[in-house]
Amino acid sequence: MAKVLGQTTPLKIMSGIYKSGRLHHAYLFYGEEGVGKFESALNYAKVIQCDRQDGTYCDECKSCKMIDQYKHPDVVVAGTDERFRNAEIYFNQYIEYKLPYLFNNFYTACRSILYKVESMIFNSYDNYPSSEPKEYMLGSKKETSRYALIEPYYLAVNYTLQELREDNIEYIDSIFRAKSKEALEIVKNKGMKKKASIEGDFFTALKKIHYNIIHTVIPLDTVRNIIEITYRKPRLGKKRVIIIEGLELMDGRAPNIFLRTLEEPTDNNIFILITSNSNNLVQDGMKPLLSRMMSLEFSSLQEKTLRSILMKRLRLDEEKTASVIDYANGSVSKAVKYLLDKKLNTSDNLIEVLLSFIDSILHKDASKISSIITLLTENDYDIIDVLKELSNIFKKSLEDKYLEVDNRKYILPSSITDESIIFIIDELDMIINTLINTNSQPKMILCKALTNIYMWLHNY
Repeated sequence: MAKVLGQTTPLKIMSGIYKSGRLHHAYLFYGEEGVGKFESALNYAKVIQCDRQDGTYCDECKSCKMIDQYKHPDVVVAGTDERFRNAEIYFNQYIEYKLPYLFNNFYTACRSILYKVESMIFNSYDNYPSSEPKEYMLGSKKETSRYALIEPYYLAVNYTLQELREDNIEYIDSIFRAKSKEALEIVKNKGMKKKASIEGDFFTALKKIHYNIIHTVIPLDTVRNIIEITYRKPRLGKKRVIIIEGLELMDGRAPNIFLRTLEEPTDNNIFILITSNSNNLVQDGMKPLLSRMMSLEFSSLQEKTLRSILMKRLRLDEEKTASVIDYANGSVSKAVKYLLDKKLNTSDNLIEVLLSFIDSILHKDASKISSIITLLTENDYDIIDVLKELSNIFKKSLEDKYLEVDNRKYILPSSITDESIIFIIDELDMIINTLINTNSQPKMILCKALTNIYMWLHNY
């Protein structure tokens, strides 16, 4: 259990419970997203299923490996996660560093998405969330089921994973194209009425699978499927571990029906329920559930811990880690999302644009200043990100100055006093807080902020 960083207290409690031999039948892991709740749940499942049976897990036995690959028959996962993002990060980092654990983490993240299709726990595919990118939608919302459209993508990704090894992963796109042809041939031979197609590369396919099976709620049918599983005996071990992620998403009568299962627990089943939005659990329908579970809080990660995870586990370099720390708010998943969701993939391009903006002001290049303001306000940059990055540049300029950093990237003329820089930072932070807490028009505010920076710097 000690492999999840930054969560000493809940992990010690879980370890103590196991060693006491008095396992509770249901646990609630709650806390911010991306702080280790799901990983801790999987690791606890390993502890319970591992051949060691001593309160630890080996990561080497058949049970541990099956759990990593989402293939253990006695570890049931009902998740609404976005671990496909981790897959892309681990892939990129493996290509660069060639470390075996990065390949294994990439493979596991991919398997977590395919498992959703294989388990059929979420057995309806007609709820494409309105908030998600429309380019990944297969079919239309009017169709009662999109499974037939998902199947070719699932087969192609699955066949590709079966073929991948550490020494051929860099050819993933060509392998995926070959496996796509096999998948389409299989679907065609099954007599699929609609013409099947597979568009995009491996990671596009992974996203299409994910977005078309994600649910904004956990339907009643899903809860019934999980309850039905509890009536069966475990296949390999003495216990079955059922992990439900997004407890607050249970829909309609689902909490009341699930409550009966928690009120009459069996020795065969252990539930680990996870939520990143515990405030929603105070609803009347959830209160009885809470009283039947042992609750463990997972805190946001301290900056030192988050930095260690990003640099040592994800192998991000120091500069890239520093660029995402402020946006992550103690969450690994937020850091990963920030890195991948930017159209420019990282903040490097944005930093260069902002440094060019400051340089243009200092050199009184009015034409360039105007074009950069237009670029920042009219393109797809996140306005708050732009302002935060600007604030970080000015903060970094002070740090580099007093730490006497060689090859300083953030250099401002000595005529601009420290007090002036601190004033600009305070003003930017105030603008950021205004945008976060109000419904102000962001582009107008950004334009005004950039104009003010021009005036502040121009006067010195």
